[in-house]
Amino acid sequence: MTLKQAVEERKIRKGTAEEITRTGAYWAVDLPIRSHGGDGIGQSGATVSDYIQVRHYRDGRMAAGIVRTIWHQNSGTDIEDVPADALLDCETVEDVIRVASGYEFPGWGGPGENVWVSDYYRERLPEALPELPAALPSPDED
Repeated sequence: MTLKQAVEERKIRKGTAEEITRTGAYWAVDLPIRSHGGDGIGQSGATVSDYIQVRHYRDGRMAAGIVRTIWHQNSGTDIEDVPADALLDCETVEDVIRVASGYEFPGWGGPGENVWVSDYYRERLPEALPELPAALPSPDED
């Protein structure tokens, strides 16, 4: 089973759509992969949350991306979205982590920052994706 098939089997397209964009209405599965920064209040740094988002559109299309949400009380919310449709073909949680790590968030006037899954969320992704095996058997196991 692939990530795309797992999301299809969840039948998430119920109730009000998460968002309606120029490409259509969609429902989404969000998989947190990293949380960092400050608390977003006063002089502290912004709160930053990174997650994988799989969108299932009304017409059946699916799209995956890596989303970064940045929030600070003084400047509000900023969202960066990196398309990552290669995630849809992943068959294990290990593949999801490997493929996601190949992307980069855009930088402001310089090189971007590589996407990475924190240790905290790496341990929790198998629970968030119970439809996929954590990994294939090790190569040298009998």
